Amino acid sequence: MKKRVVSTLGRLDQLQEKRDVETITHSLSKFSENILMVLTGKSDIKSDSLIIGPALIFKRLWEETSLESMAIARITGLIANRWL
Repeated sequence: MKKRVVSTLGRLDQLQEKRDVETITHSLSKFSENILMVLTGKSDIKSDSLIIGPALIFKRLWEETSLESMAIARITGLIANRWL
């Protein structure tokens, strides 16, 4: 299969300013029936996700230790000190 560059996108912030991401998405949708159906609202978007990496570690630490209660106590203490 021969491959070729269809387009170079450039910097994300510049694309978002000009709304080029939406334009490119709509232009490319003609090559995929599934994408076209999703964009027109005629198809449900189904996806599964997994929590991995640092988010999983922090979640587990948060649940298995008393980090939540310590954070609440710290915030409450800071608020109380401002009123004194």
